[in-house]
Amino acid sequence: GLLPAQILLAKSKLTQGDTDAAQRILHQCLRLDPACSDAYILMARIYADQDQPHAALQYLEHGLSHDFGVRKHPLYHLVKAKVKLQSRELQEAADILTD
Repeated sequence: GLLPAQILLAKSKLTQGDTDAAQRILHQCLRLDPACSDAYILMARIYADQDQPHAALQYLEHGLSHDFGVRKHPLYHLVKAKVKLQSRELQEAADILTD
């Protein structure tokens, strides 16, 4: 019921630049539903934006372990490519974006 609204609230907090509030909301979402793939993807995006590729990749992997369908989410590929760029894996980043 409330989970989709919480995800939207977290997205709006990100848009406003309130990363801390977004993270708190997303952690709450994951406590309520540990399989919430949208929360994992958004957490990965936050960490990628903070230049923390290892943490971002961990959240992507957690999301994938709970729901293989997460691979179909466009933001999953965008965040993964950004992580690869931050890790200087340019060809892998390009491959992710062109597949």
